[in-house]
Amino acid sequence: MSTPTKLQALVTGELAGTWCVLINGHVHPQHPRKQELLPRGYSTDVRWSDGSVTDGVLKPVPIWYIETPDARVVVDTGFGDPEEVTRIRLAQGFPSMMRTRPEWHIPAALGQVGCRPEDVDAVILTHCHYDHVGGNELFTRASFYIHKNEIPLALAPPPWAAHYLPECARHLTSVREEARIVLPGHDWRLWDVHPGGRVI
Repeated sequence: MSTPTKLQALVTGELAGTWCVLINGHVHPQHPRKQELLPRGYSTDVRWSDGSVTDGVLKPVPIWYIETPDARVVVDTGFGDPEEVTRIRLAQGFPSMMRTRPEWHIPAALGQVGCRPEDVDAVILTHCHYDHVGGNELFTRASFYIHKNEIPLALAPPPWAAHYLPECARHLTSVREEARIVLPGHDWRLWDVHPGGRVI
């Protein structure tokens, strides 16, 4: 009998979304029943790095762990050091609210499934926003896979791409641009379904 593939979401941090998250959730920010209609995590007391306090939605920052009999794979690597990212974003005029806990740090989170970062064979980056690539340097033995269209955005983001931080792109090492990932017993295809080439 073959061992089943294991798939596990692991929380590595938490960040807050602003008014645009509320609107994208199809709830107008001033809707009288906004509290009832918004997802779990809504708060009227989000304290931003510029000292302001507004409402917003607190969201987990997950990574995905996939284990097969032949390979260990991680999808995305979280935001890394929240203080560093907060400092960079605030200098660009974007207040942030990010936090982590010791049990959310990637080594501890992976420990919940009996894995260490150095045990991971492959890292798939869905895209290069700061909250998806911050822990790349922890995976010292892994091959990295990402859609080739994401690399220029990560290294030299245009003004409209505020969630791409070149400072986080320093972690993009050993990136492979293939459209397919072949590991023993598995053949995964990366599909370009978003502008910029995000991987699904």
